[in-house]
Amino acid sequence: MNRFSLVIVLVAAILCGCATGKSSTQPKPAVKKSARLEQPPIQPSATTDSNKASEKPKASEPKPSPLVTPDNSLGGKVATFNSAGRFVVLDFPGGKMPALEQPMFIYRDGLKVGEVKITGPTRDSNTVADLISGVANKGDEVRDR
Repeated sequence: MNRFSLVIVLVAAILCGCATGKSSTQPKPAVKKSARLEQPPIQPSATTDSNKASEKPKASEPKPSPLVTPDNSLGGKVATFNSAGRFVVLDFPGGKMPALEQPMFIYRDGLKVGEVKITGPTRDSNTVADLISGVANKGDEVRDR
């Protein structure tokens, strides 16, 4: 009798599992039937032949690719500042050095605080510049633009 009741329980469990079917993991959004009936049907817009001629198909137009340009500007830092002689020693770690007599600008915290003119001499990654206007401190940023 125990085996018979065990078989009946197993068959009932299998049938109950098959009867429920597969449940979807995503719930279906509730749609009001009245909202669907209240919306008027979409009418095609009336266009004239002149409007059709001026419209261009957007699918055939190629998408513009982004424009990428390298930054070729010179940039360095103020290594030292001599207030008596009003000159600075500039360090350009990128290896790209400014030309003689080239004007450059000094920035501190993103604000322009001075202007220098490269006078030389140049050694390794350092060069000397005369302070034309403004002020300079050690660690200020130097750029050509």
